[in-house]
Parts: sequence; structure tokens; C-alpha cells
Amino acid sequence: MLVLLRTNQVAAMLSVSANTVRNWADQQILPVHSRTAGGHRQFALGDVRTLWIEQTGAREWVGG
Repeated sequence: MLVLLRTNQVAAMLSVSANTVRNWADQQILPVHSRTAGGHRQFALGDVRTLWIEQTGAREWVGG
């Protein structure tokens, strides 16, 4: 099942600011899955997991 997260949700999960998440999206470090009708970014939980694992060197996801 595809779970989509908003910028603020990703920021809270990764303990970074929403601006950091936006910068990662703009730099294509974290792919934007889709945008809402209002233009807000939506991120796939799987992509957030992958980024977290790559950035931390962890072997598995321990986030929410």
C-alpha cells in the first residue's frame, strides 16, 4: 500500500526542518511522488525510508 506524506510529516520523522525537506526535493535527493491540487509536495514513505537508511548507514528503518 502506498503511503504519502506531507513535507511537515517527513520533517518530523527525520528530525529536520521543512525547509530542509524542500531543499532535498529541489535537489532531487528525495523524490516528490506527487503534488496536491494546491501544489504541496507529497512523498512516498518508501522513499523517505530509503533516504533515512542511506543517510544514517542503518540497516533497517526504525521510523514511524
